[in-house]
Amino acid sequence: MCLVKKCASLLFASFLGILVSSLIEPVPASAQTLEWTFVRQHHRTIHFKLYSRNRDFVWPDRSNHWVLNDFSPHTVRVNCYAGETICYGAWDAFKENVHWGAGRGGQRGCPNCCITCNQSGGKGSTTLLDVPDHID
Repeated sequence: MCLVKKCASLLFASFLGILVSSLIEPVPASAQTLEWTFVRQHHRTIHFKLYSRNRDFVWPDRSNHWVLNDFSPHTVRVNCYAGETICYGAWDAFKENVHWGAGRGGQRGCPNCCITCNQSGGKGSTTLLDVPDHID
């Protein structure tokens, strides 16, 4: 039989552990690293994210995005499962109705905006042209 204070502190410690672990990107059991290089040729700043098509997951996370504000190549690296499909979604930072790939939120259909993570991770390269894939 445990004391009330001891049981309460054990429960609180367990709760904190679960809370902290849910804030950190889960690393797949057989983690692979996917590298994707983006180059902006659009005349304005572009924001982008990567979206998993196999699980409810977004990189870098739900409330942040990567920024392309120059014409240099930028490479992002993410952990993924072998066989997982990762798609990019990008949008004009000043005109959110201008999209590339899966778009903001990752819900648009796109024929060439996804990569499958394989046993060695995978590599992708995308140039975001001045002519976007979609304009709403």
